[in-house]
Amino acid sequence: MIAFAFIAVGLLAVGSKVVATQELEALEAGAIDDGTRHERPEPIVQTALEYAEPPLFELTDRDGSTLAHSVRGFALEASPFHLWLVHTPARILDGLERVLGDQLDADLEHQLLRVDEYGWRSVEGLALTRDEAAAISNWVADGGPTLYPNVDPLPGLIVEARLPEPGAPSDQILYGLRWSPLLLLDETVRQRIDRKLDDDRTVSAAAWVRALGAGLWKHLEGPRERELAQWARTSAEPPKGWEVVPPKTGLSKLLDGVIETPPAWRVSKTVPQWQLIGSSSEWVFERLMPCRYVELCDRLTLENVDAVRAFLAEEHVGAFQMWLPPTSDRRYPATRFRALGNVGWVDGDVRQRHALFGIQYAAERTLARLGLDAPGVNETFERNILVRARSHDQEYYVDHGSGSLPPRVVSTLDLGVQVRLGAALERVEAEHDTSLTMGVVIDLDTRDVLALDWRDPYEFGTFAPLQHGFTPGSTFKIVTMALALDADLVRPDTIFDVGNGHFTVPGTRRVVGEAEGFARGAITASMCLARSSNAGMVQIGHLVPVETWQQRTLEFGYGRSLPTDLLPPNWQNPAGIIGERASANDRNVWSRTRSHTSVAFGDAMSVNMLQHVTALCALVHDGELRPLRLIDAVEAGRTIEMPPSSGDAIVRKSTVQKLRSMMSMGATEGTGRRLERPDGLLLETKTGTYEKLERGDVSYHVMGESLRRAREAGEEWKAGAAHREHSGDWGGAKWGYTSSIVVVGEVASGPLAGRRVLTYIVAEDPRGKVRFGSDVTGAAAVDVVAYALGYDAADRLRARVHTDGRPRLDAVAIPELEDLEERPWTGVGR
Repeated sequence: MIAFAFIAVGLLAVGSKVVATQELEALEAGAIDDGTRHERPEPIVQTALEYAEPPLFELTDRDGSTLAHSVRGFALEASPFHLWLVHTPARILDGLERVLGDQLDADLEHQLLRVDEYGWRSVEGLALTRDEAAAISNWVADGGPTLYPNVDPLPGLIVEARLPEPGAPSDQILYGLRWSPLLLLDETVRQRIDRKLDDDRTVSAAAWVRALGAGLWKHLEGPRERELAQWARTSAEPPKGWEVVPPKTGLSKLLDGVIETPPAWRVSKTVPQWQLIGSSSEWVFERLMPCRYVELCDRLTLENVDAVRAFLAEEHVGAFQMWLPPTSDRRYPATRFRALGNVGWVDGDVRQRHALFGIQYAAERTLARLGLDAPGVNETFERNILVRARSHDQEYYVDHGSGSLPPRVVSTLDLGVQVRLGAALERVEAEHDTSLTMGVVIDLDTRDVLALDWRDPYEFGTFAPLQHGFTPGSTFKIVTMALALDADLVRPDTIFDVGNGHFTVPGTRRVVGEAEGFARGAITASMCLARSSNAGMVQIGHLVPVETWQQRTLEFGYGRSLPTDLLPPNWQNPAGIIGERASANDRNVWSRTRSHTSVAFGDAMSVNMLQHVTALCALVHDGELRPLRLIDAVEAGRTIEMPPSSGDAIVRKSTVQKLRSMMSMGATEGTGRRLERPDGLLLETKTGTYEKLERGDVSYHVMGESLRRAREAGEEWKAGAAHREHSGDWGGAKWGYTSSIVVVGEVASGPLAGRRVLTYIVAEDPRGKVRFGSDVTGAAAVDVVAYALGYDAADRLRARVHTDGRPRLDAVAIPELEDLEERPWTGVGR
């Protein structure tokens, strides 16, 4: 960037006035022939300035509480270049401040005039020689364009000296222009060409800009030719505003010897000539004010729209100078949680605002499949039709259209459970200093997602339930047991000797250790799962052939990306892997010393939360691998119910019953036995505690601090490189763990008897005093399951239930949305 020394160069004024009276008279009539062409482009008809509607659908929870909706309005945008060609800055700025007040998002003078704190701006791209600087300085000293003698120097325009570019000779002084739009385009200054013109402000302002442009055009011949020469060096296409005329022959240099003819032209012995298509004054003004787009306010309040429109009409501001495109805010009146995802702009043939990912993206995908996402469908507020043209005989008008109610997308989420889950995750994070905490709540009968959330103190920027890979540890022992039971390789009462805390894999030197509170001696297969015995599960896992491991886990959904509407197709949706990753020179990864042993107790693998919980739902409920449901229905003039979740059986129902019995034992005699629960609530549990000892394991606290430092320093941060750099670094902690728990709850009796809800919570890198899954995540999971099944703080079943038997949770206050600001679809827009 060029450093500027803002020094006005007071060169001696010589010569006569630049613009003669007859030239100014012709200029006012628009008839100056300066060697350029003045053809006007054809009018362009645009619909709302190529604006595409943002997502209009309302997203609700399963009981109709609004989770997200769009609030309609208008933005205010402008083209400073087009605006100041025909308008007075001081007048427009004062008027906008009067009608907008505190609605403005930024400093209006800076936004529209692009000036510094002193009200001036430097003109880029017009470097001047000393002689050119002297000529313009003299013209400014003589008063610039004027019909009247003995005027003062032209205010608001100076020649400045600029410091040389870095590396250039220190004595290479450059010159350029610097101007103040407020001064140079002032109403009193433009009276220099005709005091009577101010009877019509727009005509007067336009005439003054043309006069300024005509005067400067003749003094900028050198910079103009240098600009064209630079274009000729880099492109055969003419610069903006110029066109190629038929080439002349017999020339060896371009532009009267300014530069050498490019080789391609030298060969043909022809040189193209460029000439200006538009007016010379607009060419000059585009250098002074090149900005063609600014956003002044991203959303006007409804009461301000009429005032702004009236002001623009009073000042005869054209639709291509300042405009009011329709826009909207996405509001989250009940609670804002990450799984909803974001809404943003997507560039394509038409710039559109869409849901980018998350549950809102899933809702938008559902509308697309139903054909309810087309432009104009369910449109509910006025659409602006702007005729955009530069000729004075065109009018600018607004046409209004109305529509029906926007579609309402009913999600499977239960707002009360969602809030409860979020609060539980926050407690886990606060009490155990976790680097990432995730949770999901599933209605097992329907596979409806009742709640989905996560807490990420380092803001890694991922959709964690799908994009964060982790080693599940002992919760994967459910899969190991399912494979063995379903193949009749083991029975619940089969006895295994689990030793006394250490198990040596037969025929190898590998020793598998146990966690604290381990089982000893001979125990049943059921107790191996309930007590989470590594030694017992390794022996059970060895009964399952490697080929079965590899085939069946794929059938369960592991090792392949989870089909989902939560992420766009081009987003990373990791497949994960079961077993160590094989390389070209290492094909023995499934030997007993490695994967065949490790996978049996939940090691040597990578899964994501929704992938893992989808398989667990099948194994602990009905044996059917069914996709999780996020969208329950769409209301768009009629109710369209989404089909129920369906899939294929992956294990026998008898296998499921055995797994449930083992997990019930886990909740009463095993690793979940110390978890407090309400009377009458039946629990099935499986805890998971993975100690990060493998090569490639990282602490996400360390990763997060690395990301934070990079952000503060403004440096690029890549997760893969940081992962390799910090592998095995626990940041001063004694250990690194992934702590988790699966809890299935069921009410023993009453109107909700038989309804089963699953909660899965995962916590990365707890740095508190405990690390086991039951201690870190257990209480939170039981609390959420109990709440989802209708238990209040007094451990009593709620009396009020829905007609379908679901509990009515009214602990969360939902604001009403009744006024026009929040519910603009109750009537057509203003």
